[in-house]
Amino acid sequence: MDEYDEDSGQKRRSGLILKIGRLLIQFFFFILFGNLVFIFGYNILGGIAKYFNGFPLPIMQSHATPGTTITGVFDVLMESISHGLFFGLILALGSLLLFGIIFGRATCGWVCPFGFVLDLCYYVPVRKRYPGIQINSQLSKVKFAIVILTFFIVIAFGLVVAGGGTPLPLGPFTDNPFSPIDPATTIQAVIPNLIMNPGAYGWPTLEEGFWNIFSWSPWFWFRVIFMVIILILCIYIARAWCRWFCPMGAMLGLLNPYAIVGVQRNVSKCLGKKCRTCELACPMGVPLLREPWEKITHTNCILCMKCYEACPEGAITLSFFQFKQT
Repeated sequence: MDEYDEDSGQKRRSGLILKIGRLLIQFFFFILFGNLVFIFGYNILGGIAKYFNGFPLPIMQSHATPGTTITGVFDVLMESISHGLFFGLILALGSLLLFGIIFGRATCGWVCPFGFVLDLCYYVPVRKRYPGIQINSQLSKVKFAIVILTFFIVIAFGLVVAGGGTPLPLGPFTDNPFSPIDPATTIQAVIPNLIMNPGAYGWPTLEEGFWNIFSWSPWFWFRVIFMVIILILCIYIARAWCRWFCPMGAMLGLLNPYAIVGVQRNVSKCLGKKCRTCELACPMGVPLLREPWEKITHTNCILCMKCYEACPEGAITLSFFQFKQT
């Protein structure tokens, strides 16, 4: 009994260390990529951040963020295709494949600034909701539909431009059809730019009256309202945006089965359906018990290791070089 209590205590301590460590790493990257520059007035990690300047990473990070040091791969892909920027396209695809083949979708769980915001939202003390496996599976297909639709638009736009024609005027959707509705762009770029440079966006002075803000573009308010809806949704359902709607996550998730690093389940220790603690703890709703035990290949696995933290039997471990079911 004493030995069991000692093992259980050690397991809790290691889980707590992992949880705190992951939050600190997420916060570090959140600041590194300039997401608090509008508060401090400059990038407080600028000395380190300058080495990342302009490099695309497979995360949701807007290039319009004040003081940003990197750009999200999806934005680079969209704009490179629509404008025929071959170097940008190759650089973005290279980054996607490099990180995806090594870590799968782990950048979503450890590096993505918007993912960090959504994790913080889930700490709001409300009664949580846990969609069933079938509902989660069906809604997860939406993000792939978003990828297909956005790529169709930018490829059509790029072909028209390459042929010397004039593409249809799509307004804010012309260069990047996803960015105008992307809540990450709204919270990282649109709102901070309004705070830092209100004159450029018509922010009213005290003499003009605060209520003039409601005369701003309806599209601006649509973006803000949509962002708020997503944040509220993620308060009740862990990482709902990442599960169902994120196009960057969809593309990275396709590489999960081929990633060098993954998660595996030790069937000799796992209690199976008698427990299901790992499935209930997963913020992405991955049905771990239905996955190959050698490696979790589900497109929603972000390698956050919440399953490891929760498993009372220590049945969850990292896997390496498990590329397919044996």
